[in-house]
Amino acid sequence: MEMRALPNLRRVAAQVLAALKDAHLDVHEVPPSALASDALLTVEFEGVVSRFLVETKDRLYPSTAAPLLSWVNSVETRGKYRPLVYANYIGTDIVELLRQRGVSYLDGAGNCMLRGCNFVVSFEGRKQRLEGLELLSTEVRLSSLKVSRLVRCLLTTKTGKPYGVKELAETAIVSPSYTSEVLQSLAQSGFVQRSASGSYTLADPASLLDRWVAVSKKMWRKPLVLRVFAESADKLIGMLTKAARGLNARYAMTLWSAVNAFSWSTVTETAAFYADSPESLLEAADFEHEVAERGENLWLMQPRDEGVYYGSKEIAGVRCVHPVQLYYDLSFAPHRGKALAEKVREELLGF
Repeated sequence: MEMRALPNLRRVAAQVLAALKDAHLDVHEVPPSALASDALLTVEFEGVVSRFLVETKDRLYPSTAAPLLSWVNSVETRGKYRPLVYANYIGTDIVELLRQRGVSYLDGAGNCMLRGCNFVVSFEGRKQRLEGLELLSTEVRLSSLKVSRLVRCLLTTKTGKPYGVKELAETAIVSPSYTSEVLQSLAQSGFVQRSASGSYTLADPASLLDRWVAVSKKMWRKPLVLRVFAESADKLIGMLTKAARGLNARYAMTLWSAVNAFSWSTVTETAAFYADSPESLLEAADFEHEVAERGENLWLMQPRDEGVYYGSKEIAGVRCVHPVQLYYDLSFAPHRGKALAEKVREELLGF
């Protein structure tokens, strides 16, 4: 489930307790196979117990209505439970649909409607920024590659460091005029602050990171997914690193093997590398391999934009992407990618 869903549910539970005198609540995660849901919320009020099955999503738009309603119907058919939908972002059309159906919901901004057997509580959280961030202005899209470069530069900068328009433009390889337009839009949304001197500093890095990832897509093109016959993952990584240096090629390790490089064990030893020319790197490494539909131990990925390399550094002799990029990449990856992304965020980013 979404790693931030349970804390948000517990926060809402505290609000419900304040609204419903003498109510008793409990929130806990359930095994994936149990009840076909992510969490269970129980509310006891005036001797009546309401049980909510929680379905967690990243974003909910009109295009997701059909599978969502199918799940709602399956829960309501049982009769014992009530559906509760949690998502980082819920579109206004979906909110209206859920309200019409009397389905409880909670979003990442704290907006909530909880309908129990004998109560209804509703809370208004922060104004959701997602729609405004997908199109900050007629020309500025947060998910565009140029804007992503600017956002990445801001997020990889030490907290509190001011950025001038020209400096940021040169770093991100974006024109100063467009950089200024993007920064003004971000300032209007509350993600950066503009000083009297005209420089900008991050004001809300956590929300900016959330929304950037939410409206974007993976930064790699279709990867080469391979099974390489190497003695170990370390041997495989060493051979690729040596090959990249021999070619004087730009590369950076990411995903699960980059997590390992930051001293955490993962459920997979699959190595993953960005490379401008994966085929050339594979040829230079000269190891026996085969294309794998499953059981792979190597992903070679051509980046959609050179910004993925920004802030990369060597760890134990291997160049790795910056933790911001690592968090971004893991958010779109299989093999416990989202869980590992949250660990990166907690341990390396701190926001």
